[in-house]
Amino acid sequence: MKSKVVLSLLFLGVVLSAAPVLRISKGNAVSIVHGAQAAVDEKTVALELQEYIERMCGMKCAVVAESGEVKTPAIYVGETEFAKKAISDYGKLEAEQWVMKTVGKNLILGGGRPRGTVYAVYEFLEMLGVVWPTESIEYVPKKEEIAIDAMDIRDKPAMQHRGIYSGLSYNTQQLQHYLAHNKMNTVAGIQDKWGANYTTGKPGSCHTFHAYSKPEWPDEYFSLNDKGKRVRSVNSSGPGHFCLTNPDLQKAM
Repeated sequence: MKSKVVLSLLFLGVVLSAAPVLRISKGNAVSIVHGAQAAVDEKTVALELQEYIERMCGMKCAVVAESGEVKTPAIYVGETEFAKKAISDYGKLEAEQWVMKTVGKNLILGGGRPRGTVYAVYEFLEMLGVVWPTESIEYVPKKEEIAIDAMDIRDKPAMQHRGIYSGLSYNTQQLQHYLAHNKMNTVAGIQDKWGANYTTGKPGSCHTFHAYSKPEWPDEYFSLNDKGKRVRSVNSSGPGHFCLTNPDLQKAM
């Protein structure tokens, strides 16, 4: 009999430990909290989180700035005092590193700046079943309840540069948003509200010949076009570029 009681208690402990720490449904709201000095991308994704939660389960959660005590349960987005207290090395997180951590009945979705928090929120939404397969299509599942289990996740992209080069010349907000949703950081000029682009190099990451040229350089320093005429560059796109076989140009560089 004693062994049965012990086993029953052990089973009960497993059941209790597996229970969700946070539940969101109609009539059961949580606050979405961003920092008092939140960056523009942190405010943007806090509002996105509000939108997708409402679309999933019909509950519109209030988005508020952190100020003193916030009613539990809450989802803390970005760099908040709550997150910094719960995660001792929060201020040392890399620019694209994200964390998803439950503390009591609260959830922290944060990361380094500028893109860590953006990726934390999008990663969390993907965990709930949201998918962004193209720039014009998305899938948002319907749920009676969003149940959030205990978690303590820290991750970052495996590659430094990530982009989809489609060959298209347009750069719409829709395209930028799609790339950001899928953790891309190059190709399109992603706006600050979605974490901006990752840039490298000075004076730029590519197409930099013109930036090194000088107005006093002779035409011989520039390449020939198909008509045999030397064409100077006027910007990073050309129309002409350097004559790489000219030894004087090499010395000038």
